[in-house]
Amino acid sequence: MEPWALRLIYATGKYPSGFLESSHVDMGAFDECIETAVRDHNGNLLSRGQYCNLIVYIDNATALQAMMSSIVDAMSPRLVYFAKHGGPPGDPMARIALCYIDDCNQHDLQALVNAVIPPFARLEVSNCRTAEPRPWNNSQVAIVIFAAVLLVVIILSTLVDHFVAQQSEWRKNHGLMFQVAMAFSAKCNTRMLLHVASKDQVEQHSLQFLHGMRCLTVMHIVLGHIHVIPTDSFTRILSLFENTTQWQNMIIPAAFNGVDTFFFLSGFLLCHTISKQKANKAAVFIVAVVRRLIRMCVPFSFVIMWFYLLPRFVDGPDTESFFQRFYADMSEHWWQFLVQTRNFYELHLQQVLGHLWYLSTDFQLFVVSLLTLLIFRRRKPVALAALAVLSLLGCAIATWTMARLHLLPFIIIPFPHFPTINDYYLTPFYHAVCYFSGCMTSLIVADFRERKISKTLQLAGWCTSVSCGLFCVMVKFPWYLRENPTTKEVEITVAFFDRILWSISLAWITLACSTGRGGPVKNFLSWNAFVPLSKLSFGVYVIHYPFIELMMYSSRERVYFSEFNQVTLFFAVLVWCFVLSYLAFIACEAPTAGLDKLIFGRLMRGGSVRRQQQQEQLEGGEFKTKDDGGEGNQVALRLPSKEAVGHVKL
Repeated sequence: MEPWALRLIYATGKYPSGFLESSHVDMGAFDECIETAVRDHNGNLLSRGQYCNLIVYIDNATALQAMMSSIVDAMSPRLVYFAKHGGPPGDPMARIALCYIDDCNQHDLQALVNAVIPPFARLEVSNCRTAEPRPWNNSQVAIVIFAAVLLVVIILSTLVDHFVAQQSEWRKNHGLMFQVAMAFSAKCNTRMLLHVASKDQVEQHSLQFLHGMRCLTVMHIVLGHIHVIPTDSFTRILSLFENTTQWQNMIIPAAFNGVDTFFFLSGFLLCHTISKQKANKAAVFIVAVVRRLIRMCVPFSFVIMWFYLLPRFVDGPDTESFFQRFYADMSEHWWQFLVQTRNFYELHLQQVLGHLWYLSTDFQLFVVSLLTLLIFRRRKPVALAALAVLSLLGCAIATWTMARLHLLPFIIIPFPHFPTINDYYLTPFYHAVCYFSGCMTSLIVADFRERKISKTLQLAGWCTSVSCGLFCVMVKFPWYLRENPTTKEVEITVAFFDRILWSISLAWITLACSTGRGGPVKNFLSWNAFVPLSKLSFGVYVIHYPFIELMMYSSRERVYFSEFNQVTLFFAVLVWCFVLSYLAFIACEAPTAGLDKLIFGRLMRGGSVRRQQQQEQLEGGEFKTKDDGGEGNQVALRLPSKEAVGHVKL
């Protein structure tokens, strides 16, 4: 037998070992396959090795049920339970590597497979790949050109920042140009990222604990997604099913509560910013909404752009599948991302950017909260009452939807119930109480600070907060042990009060820490190291989910599913995401915020800015790095200016 034929045989996958423990793939040897070459006696290339994926589907439901019944005694009870609970629809039974020479293309191989296909199954040859270099397409060339131009702009701006910042005469003659340069300066943006409010900045320093809450929350969400990412590259997924019988592992599905923490923080920061606005309500609303869209869509689009270039640098057994899903997701839903309506459209397993529903829901709740706060800006009790009514209305609508459609009261992993996700969890009604509770908490902070609260009441508040938080985390546990663990009435009650209790828990922590009653909790959450990491949380959230998927789809070997491996993977992904988020921050997010503030600041203040700027420069005014409430800092003149509205990120 020819050596190249042996390589093809050895590189081809076999039946997935560990199938009864939910191992579904045998990847063969990807590199051995595509590096195989068939040459003539003169060394001329005749054929290449071609790596394909053979996907096995069971289309006959009766046959599938019969097959499951015949092997159920050999399967773990936990696997049987989750299989009945509802696995991912349309998920293949197995994926096997198929290595052959490229003389037979994918269509030819499919014809060969069809000749031996069993009656109850469907075999699909997909994503064939060789080592032959692929040409650059126009989009990739355009991205590289754009990146080169942007890099030059950043380098020049950084040099201007470094050499010209102290030359007041040059700044006086090139004020606007200097501000634009500062928006793109890597040095300025890094300094801005690392800036921590001093104790002299009383208001900002008192709210520094929010950075800790936001940083820990985004880490928790990444940890949760590490455990539930839809990939067959893990072996023995049964470990995940078995872990759900241990109460301490409820920390993983608690990541869904972390999303509600984001909503709470967004509402709190929005109300805190709006309270400083004295301009016309209509103008504030329009400017806030436009700026919000700009500061969300531009960085998001910047991050997504780079995924179109990644096929040049990332390759693996199933990366073709990842990129095809990514392109399909963007082609179908790009306009929904821009107008922030993604959460109103169905989410399914094959979508790479499904986690971005959060941005749409957050924007919708932002608009409603902004309208409410502006309408009742001078009537705090009425604003509190309106937000409370909206919160209860949101809980009522969400609970009614759950009861009417016979959905679960919350998300159950690892096999999420997609009707529960699409019709219940993604809606703004479900999360409204957390967002509006953040607004209400911000409204009462000042009054809470003035009240004298005894140590006993403070202890009671902490006990209530911890109890509510633990209840929201642990109440899901019975649903992991058995199907329908309680009555419908109890499910409805849990569904209604779940987010209310979580909001109460967050509200007390926020009130206590913002008024100097947080003790060691506030000291920990206010740790300076959390501040720059918190400012990168928007980028981490956008990047982490497709990054995890791409990493697993490009994996040459199966990864054993264990807590040690998952935690190790978590830290690796977290470091990567923070590094990539930093690059996105200095290249796009911070420049966007700087230009946004410069443009809208001039539009809002008109010609008075120019006169004040000239006066400041004549009086020797200096440029400074201004901390904008922890939401990303911009270069600003030392002038009394209103805080920007509508740029509160995750």
